Amino acid sequence: MIKFIEQTYLFNQLGGCPQDQTYKNLVGGIELVEEESREMDETFMQFLKDGKWTEENRADFLDSLVDLLVVTIGAGYRAGLNRQQIELAMDVVAEANLAKYPSNYSDAVKSVEKYQGDDRYTNVHMERVAIDGLKEYYVILGETEKGTRKILKGVDHKDPKDKLIDIVKGGF
Repeated sequence: MIKFIEQTYLFNQLGGCPQDQTYKNLVGGIELVEEESREMDETFMQFLKDGKWTEENRADFLDSLVDLLVVTIGAGYRAGLNRQQIELAMDVVAEANLAKYPSNYSDAVKSVEKYQGDDRYTNVHMERVAIDGLKEYYVILGETEKGTRKILKGVDHKDPKDKLIDIVKGGF
C-alpha cells in the first residue's frame, strides 16, 4: 500500500495539484471522488444489465475501485495530509473496524440490545464467526433502509477520532 500511496502523491504532484485547504481545492477533490463513485456505479449497472460478472465488467469494476482509491487519497493530498499520515490513518481505521466485533457472547448480546429502537437499522442480530480456526468473534449486523447489510459497532467499540487527531497534529 505504501508504494500505491507514494505513486498517488507523485501523480498529484506531477499534475500540479495544489496542497492547500482552500474551499475550491477541497471541493475539487470531493467532486473527483463523486465522479469516480458514479463510474463505479455505472460499472455495477452494466453487471446488472449483463446478468453476470464477465471478465470485462469485472476489470471495469476493478479499475473503478482503484481509481476511487486514487482520488480519495488525492483528496487527502489536497488537504495537506502527508503520505505517512494517510498510511497511519488507514491502520488506525482498519484496527477500529476490526474492534467492532465483540469477542464474547455477553458483549454481542449487549451490542444487539444497543441497537434496539434505532430507526436506522432493521433486523439487527449477531452471527458467530471464526476464520481459519482463529478465535471466535461475533458480528453485529443490521439492514439499512435500502436493505443493505451493514456491520454495526460492538458495545465496546472505541471511536478512532482521538488517534486520528494525533495523526493530523503530527503526534504519531
